[in-house]
Amino acid sequence: MKINNHDIRIQKGEAFDVRVRVMEHGELYTMKLGDRIQFVVKKLMIDSEKAVIDRTSVGSDVVRVKASDTANLMCGKYRYMVRLIKSDGSKHVLVDTHNFEITGGGV
Repeated sequence: MKINNHDIRIQKGEAFDVRVRVMEHGELYTMKLGDRIQFVVKKLMIDSEKAVIDRTSVGSDVVRVKASDTANLMCGKYRYMVRLIKSDGSKHVLVDTHNFEITGGGV
């Protein structure tokens, strides 16, 4: 996985971890029981479109994306976002829509 200014590039079939630092009011946020981090990839980032990758971690700042999540996707450009879903149901965008590219080959 390569990251350049929030843009992510991976090889088809690659597994990777997404680790986020959540800041709230200028201080590092401590994940609470029931808080979730969601990593979503879509061809276009529109609400009605089905996600091609939708992974969530509960109580952790690391989201694990498996090789099987990317193995069957077409090579090309997608968009991704990361958000915090607090235990009270409130949603907070941590990384707004950025490029996510899958290149040929495999790992």
